Amino acid sequence: ILRPGTDMELSYADMIPALENTVPKLLVPAIPDFLRYGQQAQRLGYRQENELWQVHGLQHILRVLLLSLLYFHNSGDTLTEVDKQILVYFSLLHDLGRTTEDRDDGHGDASVRLIHDKGIRLKGIRLSQKDHRIAEQIIRFHCRDDQAGLDAIDSQPNLSRKEKERSKHLYQICKDMDGLDRIRFNGLDYRQLRTEYGRKLPLVAGCLLDEDLLQALRMGLENKQMRRLLDGN
Repeated sequence: ILRPGTDMELSYADMIPALENTVPKLLVPAIPDFLRYGQQAQRLGYRQENELWQVHGLQHILRVLLLSLLYFHNSGDTLTEVDKQILVYFSLLHDLGRTTEDRDDGHGDASVRLIHDKGIRLKGIRLSQKDHRIAEQIIRFHCRDDQAGLDAIDSQPNLSRKEKERSKHLYQICKDMDGLDRIRFNGLDYRQLRTEYGRKLPLVAGCLLDEDLLQALRMGLENKQMRRLLDGN
């Protein structure tokens, strides 16, 4: 209802609806990768999100992973298999060093230190040294202002101009997929998202909040046919 004399600014938002005939189609190509990589999240030490104030635990990691895979498989973006592995690497490890639920601009650096100190290797992730550095740079700067991350990428002497542009694009995707999960506490302004497809996903991200992804992961891995599929890849 718009009362006479009331001013409102309305704009069209092109979002994917969270409907029974849309979300499953998005999930189908992403589920095998989600099961393959998601099972590793449980071994990284993330806490269960069993209290209202705890929002950066295991379920958050799984949602960011699934959103990243939805982007890879459905966005139409020209991403490579290596790009997907960087997205997975980021999704699983970006909050490893977070120790507080408050704003923490340094937890990206802390996460990278833990990766090195613990010698963490993710099964199925085969990145070159250069791509590892790109993935870790994204983790370092995902919790800082966009420009800080973009400037850091530009300052890398061992990357070509094309590689820097690729790195910046992956940086923006990772920040969007992490940022989409802010919808869980009404902290998302979709207009601030950086990628066109990311701005289409807020309703899908919202519907993931109603799903116990950890339980879905366990059930999927108990499925013998799915286990054979994963073992064969």
